[in-house]
Amino acid sequence: MMLPTPTNFYHLWSCVAGLLLCTAPLVAQWPGADVRGDFDGNGIVDMSDVRQLRDAFGSDDTLFDLNADGEVGFGDFFEMAQLVDPSRVIDPTAVEPAPLPYRIIETSQSLSLHFEQYSVTLQHGRPFGLTSLRMTGQPGDFVHSELPLADWEWFWFDVRTGRRDVKLLQPTWIAPRVETHPGHAEVTYRRRNVLLEGIDLRVSYRFYVQRPVFHVTYQIDNASRQTISEPYVMLGFPGFPNQPMITGVSDTERHRTARWGNFGDEALSDGRTDYLLLRHDAARRPQGMRGGLEMHTQQGLYTLTTYYLADSQVRRAYTAHTNKPLYLTSHLYVTLADLPPQRSHQLRIHYIMAGPPTQ
Repeated sequence: MMLPTPTNFYHLWSCVAGLLLCTAPLVAQWPGADVRGDFDGNGIVDMSDVRQLRDAFGSDDTLFDLNADGEVGFGDFFEMAQLVDPSRVIDPTAVEPAPLPYRIIETSQSLSLHFEQYSVTLQHGRPFGLTSLRMTGQPGDFVHSELPLADWEWFWFDVRTGRRDVKLLQPTWIAPRVETHPGHAEVTYRRRNVLLEGIDLRVSYRFYVQRPVFHVTYQIDNASRQTISEPYVMLGFPGFPNQPMITGVSDTERHRTARWGNFGDEALSDGRTDYLLLRHDAARRPQGMRGGLEMHTQQGLYTLTTYYLADSQVRRAYTAHTNKPLYLTSHLYVTLADLPPQRSHQLRIHYIMAGPPTQ
């Protein structure tokens, strides 16, 4: 007789459990009685007894030979279905999943994730993107009070009928798909038929557990019948920082410190509508591009650094930090090669946070 492995035991007991649910109302065990099938003597017939029956499978042990046919076999499992307490039926191979090492709080408009070293809030629209990002213990948020980080602000392309464009910062994206894993969480948003039937957009945020690190993947899917010419995207790099708290910005080659303590005070004192702080143009393809923010606080220095590697599909790319009276904008501007039908293109931006050394 073939002995049951954990796998086929699971399938066998699934069948037995099905019988149990049908027949259990006909069976009663009375407290204090000599309970048939109670091999461990605890007064009830439960999964502990089922496992003992499994271990005796194939033997001639009369204790487990419930149908008295001279051997412990499949018939005894069906006898057991008449005896076991229905409230004790569980998957014998199931393992209680370990709790996730982070918390997720979801509302109709946003999603917050809280990790040991940092926390983040994603808003589904108005505006779309990260509306909060800070390390544990950080006194100020990296994000502007009304404008997001890791946003997708502009998208446009040319087709035979002319240019089509859309600002993606304000529309509400559909509720995201959330995937949870012990080492990371992934949140994916999608918009269908953007500007042209068959043009779908995706934004996926992957947040890591062990370090204050995440990346954002922006994807254009062309399921239309037309080639879209030179699609253009304006993406957060990192986006709209918390201007009154930001004391320094950087790009691939240079660093700029605020003249009046922070860029909010500098913008007010300067008096101009807007002015460029830093700009970096990609001189060749592929090329790594970098952006950075600094926040000096009483606790020490907090930084947020972004990285992007341009690939062969990039025709033009540059990054820029621009200061305005009410906000600071730090974005990546990319023009891609033509995107034929049934093709896709991805751009991925990596984020790394750092804070003062812990005592």
